[in-house]
Amino acid sequence: MKKSDQAKNMFMEGYSCSQAVYTPFAVDLGIDKETALKISSSFGGGIAGSGKTCGAVTGAILAIGLKYGNTDPDNTEAKQICYDKGNLFLEKFKELNNSKTECNDLVGYKRNDISEHNKAKELGLYKTICPNLVTDAANILEEILGS
Repeated sequence: MKKSDQAKNMFMEGYSCSQAVYTPFAVDLGIDKETALKISSSFGGGIAGSGKTCGAVTGAILAIGLKYGNTDPDNTEAKQICYDKGNLFLEKFKELNNSKTECNDLVGYKRNDISEHNKAKELGLYKTICPNLVTDAANILEEILGS
Protein backbone atom coordinates (compact mmCIF):
# COMPACT_ATOMS: atom_id res chain seq x y z
CA MET A 1 0.00 0.00 0.00
CA LYS A 2 1.28 3.44 -0.92
CA LYS A 3 2.29 5.75 1.91
CA SER A 4 -0.29 8.28 0.74
CA ASP A 5 -3.03 5.66 1.16
CA GLN A 6 -1.69 4.72 4.59
CA ALA A 7 -1.61 8.40 5.58
CA LYS A 8 -5.16 9.07 4.38
CA ASN A 9 -6.44 5.94 6.13
CA MET A 10 -4.76 6.97 9.38
CA PHE A 11 -6.29 10.42 9.15
CA MET A 12 -9.74 8.97 8.51
CA GLU A 13 -9.26 6.71 11.56
CA GLY A 14 -8.89 9.83 13.70
CA TYR A 15 -5.17 10.49 13.86
CA SER A 16 -4.14 14.10 13.35
CA CYS A 17 -2.88 15.28 9.97
CA SER A 18 0.69 15.44 11.23
CA GLN A 19 0.55 11.96 12.73
CA ALA A 20 -1.00 10.54 9.57
CA VAL A 21 1.70 11.96 7.31
CA TYR A 22 4.72 11.43 9.56
CA THR A 23 4.09 7.94 10.95
CA PRO A 24 4.16 5.75 7.81
CA PHE A 25 7.46 7.32 6.76
CA ALA A 26 8.96 7.32 10.24
CA VAL A 27 8.24 3.61 10.66
CA ASP A 28 10.04 2.90 7.39
CA LEU A 29 12.96 5.00 8.63
CA GLY A 30 13.30 2.98 11.85
CA ILE A 31 11.07 4.73 14.39
CA ASP A 32 8.48 2.53 16.08
CA LYS A 33 4.85 3.50 15.46
CA GLU A 34 4.08 4.54 19.05
CA THR A 35 7.09 6.87 19.18
CA ALA A 36 6.27 8.32 15.76
CA LEU A 37 2.71 9.04 16.86
CA LYS A 38 3.94 10.76 20.02
CA ILE A 39 6.57 12.85 18.22
CA SER A 40 4.05 14.18 15.71
CA SER A 41 1.03 14.53 18.01
CA SER A 42 1.50 18.20 18.93
CA PHE A 43 1.60 19.39 15.33
CA GLY A 44 -2.01 18.61 14.36
CA GLY A 45 -4.53 21.35 13.69
CA GLY A 46 -1.89 23.74 12.51
CA ILE A 47 0.58 23.22 15.39
CA ALA A 48 -1.23 22.37 18.62
CA GLY A 49 -4.60 23.35 17.16
CA SER A 50 -3.48 26.94 16.61
CA GLY A 51 -4.36 27.07 12.91
CA LYS A 52 -0.78 27.90 11.95
CA THR A 53 1.30 25.66 9.65
CA CYS A 54 -0.80 22.71 8.45
CA GLY A 55 -0.07 19.48 10.29
CA ALA A 56 0.32 17.60 7.01
CA VAL A 57 3.15 20.01 6.22
CA THR A 58 4.83 19.75 9.61
CA GLY A 59 4.52 15.96 9.55
CA ALA A 60 6.27 15.91 6.20
CA ILE A 61 9.01 18.28 7.37
CA LEU A 62 9.59 16.03 10.39
CA ALA A 63 10.00 13.04 8.07
CA ILE A 64 12.44 14.94 5.89
CA GLY A 65 14.48 15.79 8.97
CA LEU A 66 14.42 12.17 10.08
CA LYS A 67 15.89 11.02 6.76
CA TYR A 68 18.21 13.91 5.89
CA GLY A 69 18.78 15.81 9.12
CA ASN A 70 22.20 16.50 10.55
CA THR A 71 23.42 15.32 13.94
CA ASP A 72 26.70 17.18 13.91
CA PRO A 73 26.35 20.96 14.28
CA ASP A 74 29.42 21.44 12.07
CA ASN A 75 27.93 19.43 9.20
CA THR A 76 26.57 22.38 7.27
CA GLU A 77 26.32 20.30 4.09
CA ALA A 78 23.81 17.91 5.69
CA LYS A 79 21.90 20.86 7.15
CA GLN A 80 21.68 22.44 3.71
CA ILE A 81 20.49 19.20 2.11
CA CYS A 82 17.75 18.96 4.72
CA TYR A 83 16.73 22.59 4.14
CA ASP A 84 16.75 22.07 0.38
CA LYS A 85 14.51 18.99 0.66
CA GLY A 86 12.21 20.88 3.04
CA ASN A 87 11.94 23.83 0.71
CA LEU A 88 11.30 21.53 -2.24
CA PHE A 89 8.44 19.98 -0.28
CA LEU A 90 7.01 23.42 0.54
CA GLU A 91 7.19 24.54 -3.10
CA LYS A 92 5.38 21.43 -4.32
CA PHE A 93 2.73 21.60 -1.58
CA LYS A 94 2.07 25.26 -2.35
CA GLU A 95 1.76 24.48 -6.08
CA LEU A 96 -1.07 22.08 -5.25
CA ASN A 97 -2.74 24.30 -2.66
CA ASN A 98 -2.90 27.87 -3.97
CA SER A 99 0.38 28.91 -2.33
CA LYS A 100 -1.01 28.11 1.13
CA THR A 101 0.51 26.20 4.02
CA GLU A 102 -1.44 27.64 6.97
CA CYS A 103 -4.26 25.47 8.36
CA ASN A 104 -6.58 28.46 8.76
CA ASP A 105 -6.04 29.50 5.14
CA LEU A 106 -6.37 25.99 3.74
CA VAL A 107 -9.63 25.29 5.57
CA GLY A 108 -10.97 28.83 5.33
CA TYR A 109 -11.81 29.10 9.02
CA LYS A 110 -9.77 30.00 12.10
CA ARG A 111 -8.99 26.73 13.82
CA ASN A 112 -8.10 28.50 17.07
CA ASP A 113 -11.43 30.39 17.23
CA ILE A 114 -13.94 27.99 18.80
CA SER A 115 -16.97 29.30 16.89
CA GLU A 116 -15.13 29.18 13.54
CA HIS A 117 -13.65 25.77 14.36
CA ASN A 118 -17.12 24.46 15.17
CA LYS A 119 -18.51 25.93 11.94
CA ALA A 120 -15.76 24.21 9.92
CA LYS A 121 -16.59 20.93 11.71
CA GLU A 122 -20.32 21.44 11.09
CA LEU A 123 -19.62 21.97 7.38
CA GLY A 124 -17.49 18.82 7.34
CA LEU A 125 -14.42 20.68 6.08
CA TYR A 126 -11.97 18.66 8.18
CA LYS A 127 -13.38 15.50 6.58
CA THR A 128 -13.37 16.86 3.01
CA ILE A 129 -10.40 19.23 2.76
CA CYS A 130 -7.90 17.70 5.17
CA PRO A 131 -7.75 14.16 3.70
CA ASN A 132 -6.69 15.73 0.39
CA LEU A 133 -3.99 17.76 2.14
CA VAL A 134 -2.70 14.64 3.88
CA THR A 135 -2.65 12.80 0.55
CA ASP A 136 -0.90 15.69 -1.20
CA ALA A 137 1.76 15.86 1.52
CA ALA A 138 2.38 12.11 1.52
CA ASN A 139 2.59 11.93 -2.28
CA ILE A 140 5.14 14.74 -2.36
CA LEU A 141 7.05 13.15 0.50
CA GLU A 142 7.16 9.79 -1.30
CA GLU A 143 8.75 11.56 -4.24
CA ILE A 144 11.31 13.46 -2.12
CA LEU A 145 12.25 10.56 0.15
CA GLY A 146 12.26 8.05 -2.65
CA SER A 147 9.87 5.78 -0.73
